[in-house]
Amino acid sequence: MGFTDTRFNVNLSILFTELPLLERPAAARAAGFTAVELWWPWVDAPVPDEVELAA
Repeated sequence: MGFTDTRFNVNLSILFTELPLLERPAAARAAGFTAVELWWPWVDAPVPDEVELAA
């Protein structure tokens, strides 16, 4: 198809999980990624309940 510049982003919800969340973007950058994404597991609310966080 003629793509010469293939780029990938990294999902920080499943990679670099050994690091705290706020340290993962820097780890991704150090690994050569220029874009990241995260999954948000709480579909119905912008902020999870304390019970969901505890689980």
